[in-house]
Amino acid sequence: MEDYKKGSSNMLFVVLGVFILLLGIVFALQNSQVTPIKFLLWEFQGSLALVLAIVFVGGVLLGLFSIINNVWRRDRMISRQKKEMKNLNVQIQTLKEEKAALQNQEIDGGGKRGSSGGIKDFTE
Repeated sequence: MEDYKKGSSNMLFVVLGVFILLLGIVFALQNSQVTPIKFLLWEFQGSLALVLAIVFVGGVLLGLFSIINNVWRRDRMISRQKKEMKNLNVQIQTLKEEKAALQNQEIDGGGKRGSSGGIKDFTE
């Protein structure tokens, strides 16, 4: 069932991509007039469709770089948090071992600390 959904989803993207490509071709054919472009010190002429396509691709690339930056930051944060969790788990295990050792000493020593043993369990 999931393979069917995945295949239909891929087909939808292909159909959508072909549709957008056809719209772009029609746009380029209808807007082929030469347009002067001035930007800071640069000055050139090109078809309106080509200029708009370049600006569009530039915007897409800028968006992709932004997404990649956010993904990289998130992955770095996840990596740091995994390391911190590993260190905290080691500390928890060490404290549990120390607690068990103290409880064994108390049993061997005959309960010199009173009825509660003086050891509190904060993990529960």
